[in-house]
Amino acid sequence: MFGLAAMVFVGCSAKVGPQSGAVEQAAEISRLRGEVARLQIELEDAQSDLGVAELADPSFQRSDLQWLSIPRTLLTARGSVVRSEGKTGTLRWRIRSQDSRARFVQVTGPATIDVVAIDVDGGAVDLGHWSIDRAEWRNGLREGLMGTAYAVDLPLEVTLPEGAQNVLARLTLEDPRLEKPLRLESEIPVLAAKSDKEGRP
Repeated sequence: MFGLAAMVFVGCSAKVGPQSGAVEQAAEISRLRGEVARLQIELEDAQSDLGVAELADPSFQRSDLQWLSIPRTLLTARGSVVRSEGKTGTLRWRIRSQDSRARFVQVTGPATIDVVAIDVDGGAVDLGHWSIDRAEWRNGLREGLMGTAYAVDLPLEVTLPEGAQNVLARLTLEDPRLEKPLRLESEIPVLAAKSDKEGRP
């Protein structure tokens, strides 16, 4: 009887406990998934470079790049804000590029950005114009809890109008896979510095 009970106990323990090597296997799966994600990014970078190289070839036909994922839309991602620093500020714009199935797809650049604000009289105040080359654009690629997006951090060149709550940012983005540039316009909120908030009545 004791022997039977011991066998049952051992059997239950075997079912409850982790299988031999399960932890190592899970760690290996996690490592391989990370490696696949890294290689996917490298593949997309190589595909973008291929597109640029083929565009320089006189015999290039745009149909040659039809097998590549094509960016179709640009979206302003969460985390986009203008951080007010006294009378100046910094634009933190998070931009997500997607294909027709709403999947993230890399874009090569270059890009241009224009930012304006509206003053109390309703007039437009030009806050700056920036040109971003392909290398700078690629270096802005970020992955985080809120997904994959390009990060653009730009110091505003002009004083923010008093009381401005939003700025209007306009992006024009080029890519060799596209017949014309992608464009995005977005209202981005102004986040006042803590000292500014405390100084208000």
